[in-house]
Amino acid sequence: MWEIPVTTIRIHYHKDPGVYKLLGIDGSILTITDPEEHKQYRSIVGSLFSKKPADDLAPTMAALLNRSAESMARQGREGKPSVIQRTYRSIVADMVSYLLFKRPLGLIDSQHDADHYHSFMLSIDRFTAITWPRFYYPILNWVIDSFPAFVVERLQPGLRNLQELFNGWLNETVAAHDAGKTVEGRKTYFDLMTDAKRKTGEPLRPDQLFDDILNYLVAGMEATSYVLSFATYFLLNNPEAKAKLEAELLDASPFIRDEFDHRKIMALPYLTAVVKECLRLSNTVPGFLPRVVPDTGVDIGGYHIPGGTQISMIHPIVELHEEIFPNPHKFIPERWLGNNSSSLEKWAIAFSRGRRQCIGMNLAYMMLYASIAVFFSRLEMELHETTAADMEIIDQFAPITQGVVKVKIITDRWQE
Repeated sequence: MWEIPVTTIRIHYHKDPGVYKLLGIDGSILTITDPEEHKQYRSIVGSLFSKKPADDLAPTMAALLNRSAESMARQGREGKPSVIQRTYRSIVADMVSYLLFKRPLGLIDSQHDADHYHSFMLSIDRFTAITWPRFYYPILNWVIDSFPAFVVERLQPGLRNLQELFNGWLNETVAAHDAGKTVEGRKTYFDLMTDAKRKTGEPLRPDQLFDDILNYLVAGMEATSYVLSFATYFLLNNPEAKAKLEAELLDASPFIRDEFDHRKIMALPYLTAVVKECLRLSNTVPGFLPRVVPDTGVDIGGYHIPGGTQISMIHPIVELHEEIFPNPHKFIPERWLGNNSSSLEKWAIAFSRGRRQCIGMNLAYMMLYASIAVFFSRLEMELHETTAADMEIIDQFAPITQGVVKVKIITDRWQE
């Protein structure tokens, strides 16, 4: 294996099909290996992920956050801890569903304590747990696809129900298009895909659409809730940073509590520094992202790499580089403030860069800012039975933590 300097490369590589086609979601945007095919697909759904839909969902996000805060505060009054990591997952999954379909999955209404776990989340945990076994033992994909329905339902109870739900929504969309009904407001994912397939004459394949939807749900839910869990852990373990943030949020209460304005929230300097530092330290892409060198070969950092070679870079090489980020493993939001902060911006790569940049970045940023702003404005909380060992990162292509972040709500400041 060669180690070469990080450099800017203006070549559009194919993803390595030997990795991406074995992830179990072959119909998704994630597994499109050809950059031109990816560009064409993105042109179909791109309008869903622009800034306007994310902006339009800000009031919905605020409502979900406040309902969740009330639920956790109630648990606190009963002397029960809250598994806030599961709360984050539910909020994000519902928000992704609002973005795709203009309606929620309803996960936010499930309980989020140590004794309750939604079947959908359990199914996702089981699905991602075999990511690398699928890669190293490709026959597993064939075996899993051969399981009868009752076995799948037993192993992944939430996914079958979810697939039936989405198929019902798809059928509603197709029926509306057949009847010539005009779409009210922005189009949903199913509207866009139905339009695109009818233009090309291709059939709508529910199995491929489900793979694509599942990728959006898992990527959005796992990555965003994961960063928020780290943010909660870091802030509750750093009283000085927490105090600075809460002071800034208190001054901003007119547009957090009184009349929610996410654009003003996203302009808060210390909150912005906290978000950037949490994105850096949480390593949302901990593993390799293999690409295949074009047949002509490529010169990188003084080396000629032959065509067909698999190459990759992992984000932590940059995000934890001590020459770029002194004391790289320490939570220091202040590094993103002041005169030197602008030089760090090009190294903020949590959402990747270029044509393959995270398609859900606008919604993710809004959710990160809004969640931290509302919860740390409203709730006085402390960690509950959560240690550094719980925050150890496990690479399952998407990262997970060894344990979960649990908190105990001391006070709901907005109800005092």
